[in-house]
Amino acid sequence: MEVTSKQFLASFMKTYAAGAALFRPLRELHEDLAERVVKTLRADSATVVDAGCGNALFFESLSRRSTQRLNLLGFDVEEEALCDARERHIERPFVGIRFADLNDGLPVEENSVDVVVSVNALYWLKDQQSFFESVRRSLKDGGVFLCVNPDGGGNPKSLFEKQEEWLRNQAAIHEVGAWNALKEQGLLQKSISDNTRIDEAARRGELRYLKAEELVTLARAAGYSEVSSERVYCDTSVLLYAKRIKKEEA
Repeated sequence: MEVTSKQFLASFMKTYAAGAALFRPLRELHEDLAERVVKTLRADSATVVDAGCGNALFFESLSRRSTQRLNLLGFDVEEEALCDARERHIERPFVGIRFADLNDGLPVEENSVDVVVSVNALYWLKDQQSFFESVRRSLKDGGVFLCVNPDGGGNPKSLFEKQEEWLRNQAAIHEVGAWNALKEQGLLQKSISDNTRIDEAARRGELRYLKAEELVTLARAAGYSEVSSERVYCDTSVLLYAKRIKKEEA
């Protein structure tokens, strides 16, 4: 039976939510993004949005690093991940976790957000430029959009193969507990199955992976300034940096 992107997402998030906290490359990516966000923030208080937050692990990294008074908003379409996120941050009243279909844009007021972060969510969206424009409108003058997306220059399946190979190589050093936990929970086998379905969904055109230059072009077309990109996440993904500067929009 053919699996739609929506059905697959529900299945994949169960694996992601259970295994992400154990997966060191993802933890390191969150720590890197948190450090970048903290360096970006200019005021004593700030609003940060995670668009496609999943179980909101990123907010844990950011909360540990930041000294600002934070207002953190996470949006996702998968209810199981949202429930996990709410439970994870139940003692953090400054964290809000809400349901939102990002295909309809970012559900926040214009000029209200300091930083928007989005990790591995863009490829699910049907109109990626409209989403970029929605994020830009939400940002304050000088606000920053940090978007991580699998590199579209190769087979999307290679992203997960590289991550699993990395974890396998690290297991003998200091990830033995995490590796064994993933094996015992059956998450490795399920990950291989789910990642194959990602590849199939991409071939059917339900997912759209962009190359670095495509992300940069998309951001510039959406009206951002100071656009750049670099490789991150086991060298399998692209991190886009895009700033909104109003005087350049006039």
